[in-house]
Amino acid sequence: MKRPGTFTFSRTAYGIMCLCLILAVQPGYSQEKGAGLPGAYLRIGVGARAFAMGRAFTGLADDATGCYWNPAGIGQLDLTQAVASYQFLSMERAFSYAAVTVPARWGGTFGVSWIRLGVGGIEGRDMLGRISQTFDNAESAYLLSFGVPVSDWLYAGITAKYLVHSLSQFKSTGYGFDAGLLIKPFESLSVGAVVQNMGTRVQWNTGSGLTETFPVTFRGGFAAAPFDFPVTFTCDVEYGRAFGSVLHGGMEWEVFPGIGLRSGIDTQGFRAGGFFTVPTRTFNFETNYSFGTDPIDQAAMHRLSFTLTLAPFDYYFHGSRGISGGSASVLDVPDCRIVKIVTDHPELGLINLGNDDGITTGTRFHLYREQADAGTGGRALLKIGTVSVIRVEPHLAAVKFIDRIEGFSIQMGDMLFKISR
Repeated sequence: MKRPGTFTFSRTAYGIMCLCLILAVQPGYSQEKGAGLPGAYLRIGVGARAFAMGRAFTGLADDATGCYWNPAGIGQLDLTQAVASYQFLSMERAFSYAAVTVPARWGGTFGVSWIRLGVGGIEGRDMLGRISQTFDNAESAYLLSFGVPVSDWLYAGITAKYLVHSLSQFKSTGYGFDAGLLIKPFESLSVGAVVQNMGTRVQWNTGSGLTETFPVTFRGGFAAAPFDFPVTFTCDVEYGRAFGSVLHGGMEWEVFPGIGLRSGIDTQGFRAGGFFTVPTRTFNFETNYSFGTDPIDQAAMHRLSFTLTLAPFDYYFHGSRGISGGSASVLDVPDCRIVKIVTDHPELGLINLGNDDGITTGTRFHLYREQADAGTGGRALLKIGTVSVIRVEPHLAAVKFIDRIEGFSIQMGDMLFKISR
């Protein structure tokens, strides 16, 4: 099924979206609900990007943190990506997160990730109140995710979790699952839903057989980019029987190419942050920062995360090569790739230039897309058109179709081979 065309918000729809964000202010400064429930650390949220957007990320989930927010989202990723995040909390607590996603040759994307909340140096006391020992308390989750495009507008994903909780000499282990869907009916709108902590429980080694069951959480949300300039709005509704419903709202604005601001709000208060991207031909390195308030003691929270997006591995072994004519093989390494789509203009895309100053306005490329070969069962490159550079900026350039196969538009990861002159 072909994905419908671009969607632009009417004034009424835009008003409803803004109302969702305003309503998020209502519970904005109350205590976090369900903080004392088993597995509460799994509701904190991961990544400085989503954190700055009020933890409203279920309907977007377009980076490696989708392993946590909505595993269906990582099915959108065509390039290898790694995320690392660290956050200092009050009372000597620390929250860490790391994830790597790798696209599979046969379709879909695998992801592995790790979440840890810990505090060390806790004082243990005897019956007389004297310090007898110090110990650590740490909760960790190890996630294995898979997201896959079911069609050109529907994605599905699942995450399996292995859980470990260490408290002094005691330990609990267990497992659980998340499952999600992501629908993209328009280029400027995506809707996601995820069920977290399905069948999730841990058992302690205390000899008593104590078992803790994590509450199931339902999340649904959307991400919309209704304007010609790069602003994205997100809104999530989170629900659990044990803690009720929570509304999250956020926005992301790319002020300049690769540089932008974010803000959001939810039960933990107002959030803000920003990002800065360093693009090269072989990778993108993005630094993300977010600021918020700790719901426990209202102390300031600073979160920093880094995102590294890599070119295909064969790029490093074969180097760049151009081709002339209309044929290419999967062994041909492109001169560059599409790294961003221009919202509401499917004939436009952005490419990384790195240190290549040989690309100027008017430079033409063949545009290819890798796809399954129905005849051999392998992979093949399909030429979908020709593009021309219409604007050059430091490290980035904009390209536009000058001819294309009907029904095709530029997509993330499409390969460009410079046309020999």
